[in-house]
Amino acid sequence: MKPLVGILAALLVLTLSACKDDPAKGSLITQPAVSMPTGTIDGEFTLPPTATGPLDHIQVAIYKSDVDLRTRQPAKVVQTDVKGEFVITGVCCGQYYIDAWKDIDGDGTVSAGDYYLVYANCYGACQCTVQEGSAVNFSGTLSVVH
Repeated sequence: MKPLVGILAALLVLTLSACKDDPAKGSLITQPAVSMPTGTIDGEFTLPPTATGPLDHIQVAIYKSDVDLRTRQPAKVVQTDVKGEFVITGVCCGQYYIDAWKDIDGDGTVSAGDYYLVYANCYGACQCTVQEGSAVNFSGTLSVVH
């Protein structure tokens, strides 16, 4: 009986500390079964002064690692409203990579005419760190792909 109790206790500890023990993995929990430390990422995207167009339905994605970013495996995706604003809630504490994209021509790839958050705007991959109970503001200028 004692080994079973030890295994159950270990599973409970792993479950309760999913966000705390490894913030780099940035596990996402939208409806936690137990109380876990979470935060929010919000922000707004704009177009450069020379570009015009609608700012709604821009995909804003967060990734747990730079590998996930490069292979396009987002942890969570939301869309902007008509003003280019977005809110991602229930994000476990940790560091995330962010990108934003609007597929103007609907071809499923970043191509000419699409809006995209170019990494140059972030001096490398765009990143933010989420802390318990806090809101991180992340805003940026989208570029129009040529």
